[in-house]
Amino acid sequence: MEQFRQDLYNACLLADLPIISRDTAAKILAIVGLQGGDERIVLSPKCQCDLKYIQERFHIQGGETPDIVVARLMKRYTKELKEYTDAHNGEWTDWAYKLFHERYGFRLYNL
Repeated sequence: MEQFRQDLYNACLLADLPIISRDTAAKILAIVGLQGGDERIVLSPKCQCDLKYIQERFHIQGGETPDIVVARLMKRYTKELKEYTDAHNGEWTDWAYKLFHERYGFRLYNL
């Protein structure tokens, strides 16, 4: 299944077809940026496949100019998440919990 997902994402990259929206990509990057090296993120093949696709599709790699829309959205979501977790004893927003639970099948740890 994972090989199929990788092949599908690579085909979409070659055809310049978006399989993950800019908004979703920015949310995933903001969550991963704050959550850090959580083993569930690192060991999730689907999450790793999504992150690789996001890096390539939106130029979030060293030496490239990133997609400005994704960069701005990521900055906004990171700020929103940080403010929320600080005000709510490390708990995530509902949209962050929902995104990771529905997409990857696990709950985020509190910060």
